[in-house]
Amino acid sequence: DRVRDSDCTILFLADREWGRDMSRFGTFLDERPANAKLPPMGKWVKRKIQILVLMFSSGYPFPRIIASPMSFIVRFVVGLVGTVTRRRILMPTLSSAETWATKNTMLVAMSYMLAATSRGLATCPMEGVWAQGVRRALGIPRRYAIPLIVS
Repeated sequence: DRVRDSDCTILFLADREWGRDMSRFGTFLDERPANAKLPPMGKWVKRKIQILVLMFSSGYPFPRIIASPMSFIVRFVVGLVGTVTRRRILMPTLSSAETWATKNTMLVAMSYMLAATSRGLATCPMEGVWAQGVRRALGIPRRYAIPLIVS
């Protein structure tokens, strides 16, 4: 009922397989503002950033049958190193690609809601929706998770 009563409803999607399109991510890293006085990013630095982001997000650009065990192994090894060293070596917390994508999507939704509030618009986040029904009604591929809807 809240969706029908609202003037505008926005569906936020989290891309669980964002790493499949690394060329777009590379283009994003290459873009610089016109007034920026930064040196151009080297090819090795760009590749290093791409590898680190892929590793920490578990968004490996492989088929799911390969990416899931690979993600499990990486998270297991990082957890094992943290346990063996008794947390003397600071290790990052690794999570699944869906968790990582959902967290980032929630940050975008938060920014949207704060911007709307600053303009005097009331917003209402809704989670726990019937994702399968929404996915079917709007033709959303399974690649995308639906973390929340904002009305």
